[in-house]
Amino acid sequence: MDLNLLLVFEAVYSERNLTRASKRLNLTQPAVSNALRRLRDTFQDPLFIRTADGMVPTDLAEQLAGRVLDALEMLRSFESRESFDPAGLSRDFRISISDYNGMLVLPRLLKALAEQAPGVSITTSQIQRAHVSEHLSTGQVDLVLAPKQDVANLSYEPLYADDYVGVASAHCGPEGGQMSLEEYCQREHLLFSLEGYGRSTVDVALSKLGKKRKVVLRSSHVHTIPHVLEGSAFIATLPRLITLDYLKRFELTSFGLPVELKGHEVGLHWHARQHHDPAHEWLRGLIKELFAH
Repeated sequence: MDLNLLLVFEAVYSERNLTRASKRLNLTQPAVSNALRRLRDTFQDPLFIRTADGMVPTDLAEQLAGRVLDALEMLRSFESRESFDPAGLSRDFRISISDYNGMLVLPRLLKALAEQAPGVSITTSQIQRAHVSEHLSTGQVDLVLAPKQDVANLSYEPLYADDYVGVASAHCGPEGGQMSLEEYCQREHLLFSLEGYGRSTVDVALSKLGKKRKVVLRSSHVHTIPHVLEGSAFIATLPRLITLDYLKRFELTSFGLPVELKGHEVGLHWHARQHHDPAHEWLRGLIKELFAH
């Protein structure tokens, strides 16, 4: 079989959209449609069904996907391992990352790429925790940067640890840098939540103490929080590392929390299929190196 047909299969399977698959392959959409028609003739199966949600793979396509993607990754590894040089690499890496983690990672990463691999670009997205394994296994993303998940066929490398602090307007913070539990529960809260639903770490901790708080805003966009906090009487509980940056740019103050919250570790997740891909391995090493000091 023509290897190019397998590349088309991979692109359509990963993107679920012919237009995006065409851009990924740097081909015209008619050329991709023609290749897909040849694939359908070869396997005597539609392979992908056009729906309102995109090109949905058939059962046969799902059965083929693992073998096709594994074979392509193996070929790429053999082709590039001997001559791999990041300075000559031309590739777009797709990384799932929250805006919070992106603020900590992307400035450092893009600076390093400009120096070491100017032909490399980054495309970011944000996917829910429940879909991490699916997006990595189908090749929709190359890396996921998030708190650790124990999922079969996913590898994980820790990057950094973080904990939480209280944040308030510089004019409405507690005296002495520590807020009492009573005041903390009485104040109105802004809640940063990536998932946008469910009970937060704070609410679980408060419930153990028989306490509740009032949340007036629940936002999955962390950069909204400091703009609303500044000049208001609201408070928020945020990761410490991003708070350090906010304190420099907004009229805010931080304070110690009256509840004990467990910190969290953030790291890289990737599929076992890409473990030995030289370019992928290099990028993981570069990101890890950026946080080694």
